[in-house]
Amino acid sequence: MLTIHQKPVFLLYTQKKKDFVTSIPENILPYLELTYCFFGEMQYYCDGEHIVLHDGDAIVVPQGSVRQRLETHTPTYYASFNVQFPAGTSFPIKGLVPKAVRHDTQSFLEAFRKDYSSVSAYHNEKCALIFSYLFFRLAESLRDTENPHVQAIKQYIMDHISHEILLEDIAEAVHLAPHYCCTLFKKHTGMTIMQYVVFQRIDYAKRLIITKDWPLSRIACSS
Repeated sequence: MLTIHQKPVFLLYTQKKKDFVTSIPENILPYLELTYCFFGEMQYYCDGEHIVLHDGDAIVVPQGSVRQRLETHTPTYYASFNVQFPAGTSFPIKGLVPKAVRHDTQSFLEAFRKDYSSVSAYHNEKCALIFSYLFFRLAESLRDTENPHVQAIKQYIMDHISHEILLEDIAEAVHLAPHYCCTLFKKHTGMTIMQYVVFQRIDYAKRLIITKDWPLSRIACSS
């Protein structure tokens, strides 16, 4: 789980108003990217999923994900963090965060910008506090709108990602019938539980390749 005690390294912070957004080729990110779209439109592919940001949305692309940004021809104002975390860090959110910009978001970002460019002895610690607050507020907003049973299923999968995962065990853990688990999960996510397991295992393997100096055979066994 992400915590401020893991000493994030802030590689880049940008805040721009542009007549159009340029493309970024597909690559595996060696850092986490968090981008707020204040107005306009931004389009991404994140691990194969097409994500479109509109006014007030945000996107979180975890370290080790495959990300591509598409060119868009709409006046756009956005702010973006590139943050590197130690190997093995896991992240509670990924992808689109709708209506992420709140009345005080830009004030927090302005405070971050000032500390990011400061020579203060504690500027990185202050940046970490501001970033962590914004990040976990996004995580809360997503969890508040997600079905609690779907949350529980996803959490079970993440807690057991390096072990054998059976539908019957998931159903028992979340106190639902296996068939109802499948129906509910498909309704809220658009994919089956086992498709989600495969997706998360691939994502986990990618992160291990980026963050661990392990042979592929060990990574295959771990994911």
